[in-house]
Amino acid sequence: MEYIIVPLSVLLGLLGFSLIAKWYVVPALDSRPRDVALLPLILLHVFRYLGAWFLISGVVSSGLPPAFAIPAAYGDLITVILALFGALALRSKCILSKIAVVSWQAEQRGASVRQSAQQARGWSRG
Repeated sequence: MEYIIVPLSVLLGLLGFSLIAKWYVVPALDSRPRDVALLPLILLHVFRYLGAWFLISGVVSSGLPPAFAIPAAYGDLITVILALFGALALRSKCILSKIAVVSWQAEQRGASVRQSAQQARGWSRG
């Protein structure tokens, strides 16, 4: 029974956040112009500083493979920088705002692909 508590908690949390998104977030964002709606979604990624903790010994297990920790830490740093740049560009209605948002989105997709590839290799490189 104990092995099901964590997955069940995650599933119920995901369900709760999904309902909040469906009932409150999506309707609120649908009623706004695209540039205004993108801003809070991008600003959420400014708080991805936890990846840097993967590089601090003693904070995470010494068994954490460097092949995971290093790309995750620097990937989060890049995400924060691009999110800040994108948010500032959107807020200032800068002509580069589309480029900033596309750069941020491309980095996000690239990180997902890199993570999937590393998982498929079993984090074999160190």
